[in-house]
Amino acid sequence: MAATGIRLLVLQGPDRGRELLASASGAKDTNGSRRAEITIGRQSDRKLRFTDDYVSRRHAHLVPSTRGLQLVDDGSLNGTLHNGTRLSPGVPVSIRDGDELAFGPYTVVTVRFIDGDGPHSRGTPASRGKARPARAVTPPREWFGSYAVYYGLDRGPHDRVDIATPESQSQPVVLKRFNRSLSRPARRRIRDHVDAARRWDHAHVATIRACGEHEGTLYLVRPYIDGVSLDRLCATCATEIEPPLAAYVVERAAATLAAAHEQDAAFVQPYLSHRNLVLARTGDVGFINFGLPLTAQMVAGMEDLPPLEARFMAPECSGSTGAPVDARAEVFTLGLLLFELLAGAPVDLAEAAVLQPIEGVRPTVPRPLAEVTTRALKLHAARRYNSPGEMSVALRAALRKVAPDYDAATAAQWVRTKLRPPPVIG
Repeated sequence: MAATGIRLLVLQGPDRGRELLASASGAKDTNGSRRAEITIGRQSDRKLRFTDDYVSRRHAHLVPSTRGLQLVDDGSLNGTLHNGTRLSPGVPVSIRDGDELAFGPYTVVTVRFIDGDGPHSRGTPASRGKARPARAVTPPREWFGSYAVYYGLDRGPHDRVDIATPESQSQPVVLKRFNRSLSRPARRRIRDHVDAARRWDHAHVATIRACGEHEGTLYLVRPYIDGVSLDRLCATCATEIEPPLAAYVVERAAATLAAAHEQDAAFVQPYLSHRNLVLARTGDVGFINFGLPLTAQMVAGMEDLPPLEARFMAPECSGSTGAPVDARAEVFTLGLLLFELLAGAPVDLAEAAVLQPIEGVRPTVPRPLAEVTTRALKLHAARRYNSPGEMSVALRAALRKVAPDYDAATAAQWVRTKLRPPPVIG
């Protein structure tokens, strides 16, 4: 292959419409072959960098060889496809002009050699250069019992989360698998809380469908919500979140908590965080891991689990104030979520005894929303709203003043511009 450049036209995925350019030539090694790699992935040092969260940090690479330009998968979590065929990690395949590549389930690109001297794909597909529907990965990446596992969602030090389907079904679910090293007491405590969580029945709560063990691995299954979690939303486009959207998201979360209190007046969920909430493509706000609070007592007895994230906890949850923990602790957490969405940046309560008013962080926040935020974040529980239901009413009233027509359809229109295409699985 002559020294040339390569251009990837993104047909589908979060980077759709972008053109990624890189040189396909490189310095010769001692044998006279060109070996300069064109790295591909999500990490900042990749020569061809994507923003899709389902693209691995070090996903694949292109390397010039005597057979032309070759693509190699670097053991990516969600795989690489070449013209619809999944690549085996470490096994190179030759690339031709016009080939279609998929990095993970959503990002699809077509290959173009800039000077036209590169090898061309055989055949002339009528849809060349146009976006084509995403292909299902067949067969699945792996099987876990009766679940076909397709794509990875998240991976932590103690668990991994994937999109899967039950056997003989196509409706996606979320499969969460804990490490086998999890102690028996930890497994028992998790299962006890799962049994308690199954009683919730609400349209905006992703209830647990199944819990069990397979070959020594504890797992949970819940419905898949096609959307984006608030922590990822804050990490990727925090400055683009307008105040009405922030108020809408928190109001919907408060309304769901109010419905939970109607079912069980003694229920308190003080360990919420932005990881618990998903803004769906439909504009709805859904809870995940709802009804599974990891209390301080649980964490103390579970040495093999990560420390409890305490950043969103109300002051009384630490036990140092002696104040009772009730629904007002949820109000504080909701207030902090609202503050961060409005501010466009995380807040570290450990560095400040009293929060700065939101107007001092983002002066453009409308006064009605600022007032709700300030009251929800009072350090003394008696000065906050008495319940999430009361805060929901206050937020709806503030929204009517700020953006009277803001609803789920408006939120859906915004979030669809930020989301990857929905998963297509076999």
